[in-house]
Amino acid sequence: MSVMSTFRLLVAAAILTLPSTASAQGWADAYKAGDYKKAADLLHPLVIQSAMQPGGPQDPDPPRFLATMYAEGLGVAKDPVAACSVSQMAQQAMVSPKATFGLESPAYDRRVEESNAFLSKYCDRLSEWDRIAAASLCFAFGMPETVLTIGLDPVRVGRGGVHLAAAIPDRPDQIVGCPMLIARVRPLTMTPPADAAPGVVARHFVDLLFWRPFFKPGDAPRFVLQWEMFEVQQHKIKMVTMEEQLDTIEGWPVPPLPENFDARFTMQMVPSGNIQWKLDGAPPRRGWVMMPQGEGR
Repeated sequence: MSVMSTFRLLVAAAILTLPSTASAQGWADAYKAGDYKKAADLLHPLVIQSAMQPGGPQDPDPPRFLATMYAEGLGVAKDPVAACSVSQMAQQAMVSPKATFGLESPAYDRRVEESNAFLSKYCDRLSEWDRIAAASLCFAFGMPETVLTIGLDPVRVGRGGVHLAAAIPDRPDQIVGCPMLIARVRPLTMTPPADAAPGVVARHFVDLLFWRPFFKPGDAPRFVLQWEMFEVQQHKIKMVTMEEQLDTIEGWPVPPLPENFDARFTMQMVPSGNIQWKLDGAPPRRGWVMMPQGEGR
């Protein structure tokens, strides 16, 4: 029997034997019922928590099914890079000591072959760049993997980082803060106020909001909202601000961006060219995006 035939039988058998106990967090029942959105919402924190535990993931089913959902667009937007990233975790769990304990050599060899076939199915089709970016456990679900026009410059945004499209480095640079779910990526231009100082010009940014995990042993999964902003200026790009814990939530963030976030969050350019921001709440948070000395004048 070929490796791919073995793989198809493995997946078919797994679907028929999905667990329905409370330990499955309900995702298995949702998947079998065709409620893929609910299954995805339940699987994401389970997979992330498993990836972060000491010794790595032990149960291959959650990452295996989540990888398939991202590959086929079941309950989530189709995302081949996410499918590859999660399949690496599934492959690790399939050959973990717990999964292979007591297996004799032929059975162990088949298990390794099956796990490698699963990984190959979702990763071999990607470019080398995307495979390297997918190797991180910072899954960045929902990352657009796109090119944005920021001012006059095309900027590539994805799991490989934020780069000028004309100057992509040889290796991906991971975004700071281990993003797990992207809440929003957008081009943003701030224009000078009417009373701006002479020489102050518009400033162009990539505005990035994402959730990162905040787990403590024994606690329910929690996520914090982090903000990073990259400025494009004089055909160069650099991070100019990073703020953590703009919001916190228990469980998987649905929707990705809090519904009242934009009503609470404001930014404005002041006459100097610096940008003042404020997030209303309890307590309110505020800060500055400063204009580097000698630039913009």
